[in-house]
Amino acid sequence: ALALHERALRIYEATLEPAHPDIAKSLSNLAAVLLYKGDLAKAGALLERALRLQEAVLGPEHPDVATSLRNLALTLWRSGGAEPDSLLLRGIRISRRMAVDVLPSLSLAEQRLYLAQTVPGWTATVLSRVTEHEAARDSSNRGAGDGREADPLLRTAY
Repeated sequence: ALALHERALRIYEATLEPAHPDIAKSLSNLAAVLLYKGDLAKAGALLERALRLQEAVLGPEHPDVATSLRNLALTLWRSGGAEPDSLLLRGIRISRRMAVDVLPSLSLAEQRLYLAQTVPGWTATVLSRVTEHEAARDSSNRGAGDGREADPLLRTAY
């Protein structure tokens, strides 16, 4: 997997403009493989580069920035390096703002997908609790996506 991600990054860097969000995604993907292999120093450097690029291209409040902040905080924590708290808290704040702004307008299926992709530790246990909660609700209120307040159980996943 490492060689494929390295190759993908080289292709992106050769074919895309230097400030392209796909380069940041490729950097993050490569960092994830390195993290899995235990190369925390290289993973951290790639995540920092991805974060800088995402902040410049997507803006400091983008959900991808939140993900990179959380991943970088995790890497720093695992390496015993710099204190990751400020990065983690900033990532969580961005995610929460997105949840408040975005989740109420989504169907329950879209809420689940959003949370599964953005909230670390969002597990099958939460999914089963949501399913139980949903089954108990009035079926006419299910997944309308009409701007009602986000499902309270989903909001507690944070």
